[in-house]
Amino acid sequence: MSRQLQTDRRVKDHIEGKLKTTQHLEVGLLLGAVGQGAKETLLQLVPTPTEEGQQPVVTLTSASTQGASSKSKSSKAQTGIKVDNASLNLHASLVINLLPGGLALIGAYFLGPAAANDQAFLELSRLKLNPDAGAFWTAVLCIDSSSGKAIYQAASASARPRQSPVPCELKYGPMLENLQSVTCRYPLQSQLPVHCNGKQMISQIKRLVAEESNRISSGLVFLGRECCQNSNKGLHELVPAASQTSLEAILLSSPSCCATAGTTASEESAGCLAVQGALHGLAFCHKRASLPEVANCLKADLRKTLAYRVALAAACAAPGEELEAGSTSQCQPAFTALSDAHASRADLMLPSRVTLPYQEPVLFCDYLQPGEETTAAAERIQWALPCAQADPALVAASESPAQTIMSTVRPASKLSGKRSSTDALLGLYLRWVIAAVATVFLAIALTIYFLSTQPSSIR
Repeated sequence: MSRQLQTDRRVKDHIEGKLKTTQHLEVGLLLGAVGQGAKETLLQLVPTPTEEGQQPVVTLTSASTQGASSKSKSSKAQTGIKVDNASLNLHASLVINLLPGGLALIGAYFLGPAAANDQAFLELSRLKLNPDAGAFWTAVLCIDSSSGKAIYQAASASARPRQSPVPCELKYGPMLENLQSVTCRYPLQSQLPVHCNGKQMISQIKRLVAEESNRISSGLVFLGRECCQNSNKGLHELVPAASQTSLEAILLSSPSCCATAGTTASEESAGCLAVQGALHGLAFCHKRASLPEVANCLKADLRKTLAYRVALAAACAAPGEELEAGSTSQCQPAFTALSDAHASRADLMLPSRVTLPYQEPVLFCDYLQPGEETTAAAERIQWALPCAQADPALVAASESPAQTIMSTVRPASKLSGKRSSTDALLGLYLRWVIAAVATVFLAIALTIYFLSTQPSSIR
């Protein structure tokens, strides 16, 4: 039994180009589209690059007998391969964060001699390219470097049973042209109490991201007058024929409240961690996708970009998400302001999102730290996704660099004693009142004394 895999025609160009060269050995990632119902759509083969001076990601080894029985009836000789899983996993982790909503890694592929297919399935299917999706096995596509024929093994959510590889027909077509871009500007306004201990601050940052992600998940997405979650329409019904104009969506979520849970009477807050500004959401969905699917893709993109940007900011001051108390890192003052006895506020600009064209209408994304040049984004995208256009002049900022800010604010009480800022203001006001009353009484007493000491004739 064979199966069909909807594939963009550019994949055919990639395979045919490889077959014409002497370099017939390649391993990489399968870039696909999600949210199109039950259909699997393959958009591009993304080869895993080899670092300069390092061994190739995949190499052929001597004949392998793993998994083969001595009584096997098959007379075909098997070829072994060795895959650098660490490089493949690193490549996957980078690519995942460069993809907008609606696009995802759906598996891995091997392009090489058919005799190495069995070993390729064994090596590549163990990769966990998307742990959040709960898939234990990764989908694997093996392409014969001689004939171009493909064999496919679907992903599985459990270790066993595992479906056997089956012949796969790559059904080529203009898949990218059928994608429609949907954008959204999502305002951020959240805050949580923080403490002087660095590890507690990291915990509160994660909690802040989690609560904001929950707000995004529970929000309602509107395209025009249509509420996507409650609509049975398809995206094509809102898009004019042959139009590539991006659709602007609106996400309405519940208002954010200043959370105070977790701070007891004996555990006084050292300040407030706030994030404010706006996120730029971007998703590419098939024009036949339902509106609820569009809403899910857009929300997933907003959650991912928020978490990744905060993680990038935290990594500068706290590598590995571990922040030592009393850290003196200068690159992220918002994480160290609470350890400074004289600091009352510190602002941190989160990395801004930029885009680089792939093929119309699809864009890839990256993030620039404050002061970083667009050439850095172009180089990162080009390294991880060689199919993208490499011209730095094409890098476009989708939002203002200073649009999203994370701040730490210390109450006035922490700057001079243990009293709160309200108590300090009240004490100052009372001192003014007492001084004024004392001045009035002193004036009255002096007047009475002056009159009592004058001669009676004057009185």
